[in-house]
Amino acid sequence: MMTRRDALVTLATATGVLAVTRSVDLLARQVDPHFLKMYEDAQRQRPAAIGSVARIAPVDEPGIPLTVKGQLFDRDGTRPLAGVIVFGYHTDRDGHYNRPGVDAWRLQGWARSDDNGRFEFDTIRPSPYPQRNGPAHIHMHVEGPSVPRQWIDDVLFADDSLLSADAKAHAERAGRFSNICAVMEDHGRQRCEIAYRVTGEHVF
Repeated sequence: MMTRRDALVTLATATGVLAVTRSVDLLARQVDPHFLKMYEDAQRQRPAAIGSVARIAPVDEPGIPLTVKGQLFDRDGTRPLAGVIVFGYHTDRDGHYNRPGVDAWRLQGWARSDDNGRFEFDTIRPSPYPQRNGPAHIHMHVEGPSVPRQWIDDVLFADDSLLSADAKAHAERAGRFSNICAVMEDHGRQRCEIAYRVTGEHVF
């Protein structure tokens, strides 16, 4: 089933515009009722107890094992944010969010930032969408206790050949808060680290 986001991305590709743009992402996430319903449905599955280390993909999910370590900071980028819930979801190794006809994100998880604003997800390396019109990514959202619900930049991977010049330029402007992770590999597991400023720019 094609979502509004997929339709917008397809339209952008057909007209020669960048396939995945920040404006499309903003529109899809902030005002699209379909996205909001999927998000709210997902949050009803949120576990009661959430630690700073969590899983997105189950242990037996096919794919390259991946660990993403993150740290949240306030708008100024100086004070770590503790107790913030981080919700992440992504595609499987074939680039799908779920099997055909199922309108939900299958690989999703929640972590809560510790006293130093740190969180960690164990998962698999996601793949680009089957049409390969954008780089592989992990969607990230944060909320509470003093942080309104909002999305933050997707986790992207520095070794992804599908990274656009726009994405690279955005990451370069962000400096140490770049959303493009350098990927390291250790005994068959990939690892990357990322830091975020939670700005409140993308509340929904």
